[in-house]
Amino acid sequence: MRKYSLVVLIILLCTSLFMTFPCKAATVWSDDFDDGDYEGWMVTSGFFSAEDKILRTVPGYSNYVLYCPSYVTTGTWSFDMLVGPDARFDLIYSQQSEGKRLVLYLSGVSIVLRSFQSLTNPSRSVQLAAYNLPRSMTGWQHFDVTRDSDGRTCVYNNGTLVIDVVDATVMTSEFIRWISRGGAIDNIVVSNTIDIEPPPSTPFYMQTWFLAAVGIVVAIVVIVAFLKIRK
Repeated sequence: MRKYSLVVLIILLCTSLFMTFPCKAATVWSDDFDDGDYEGWMVTSGFFSAEDKILRTVPGYSNYVLYCPSYVTTGTWSFDMLVGPDARFDLIYSQQSEGKRLVLYLSGVSIVLRSFQSLTNPSRSVQLAAYNLPRSMTGWQHFDVTRDSDGRTCVYNNGTLVIDVVDATVMTSEFIRWISRGGAIDNIVVSNTIDIEPPPSTPFYMQTWFLAAVGIVVAIVVIVAFLKIRK
């Protein structure tokens, strides 16, 4: 009986640990432009160069647009950007779903997250959240964006959480897209896991790690009590 109890205890411990620390999936795709080109990207406006292992806009055009296949709608988007006069990064872009998009707008003074419901009608959009920077954005900036299955989206600028909002209206994607009036982008990494744990939105006693820990303690107490009774 003690052998069976030990097996049950091990199973309970493994299950609780799996719930608390789930395995992370591999990166879905990434591009650091270290090969000196931007193969796989499709240009619709302007010219670009990656000769110095960074994707840059080539001066002489007023608008630059290019996109790359991406089907991720929940997970983490990370990238470095040298923000020009203004830029936008379409994290989720679905032509098949009426042109719905989840768009991160970046300017020298603000970071804005918008949801678009139509490709041809810009008025069908909602500003989900905005963050006004305490000082003008200069030089290279690092951005991380996480989004879970409930649509909770967190935007981090140089490691600082600046936007935390929930919107699940856009849940299909075929592309990501970068639109800019100058600047550069590098080190793009897209995964289908939440690689930066957001602040808790529920009390600690309702969170998975706490429930798993309680389950482990209860299991140990029950098995120890059972073994003592069997003596």
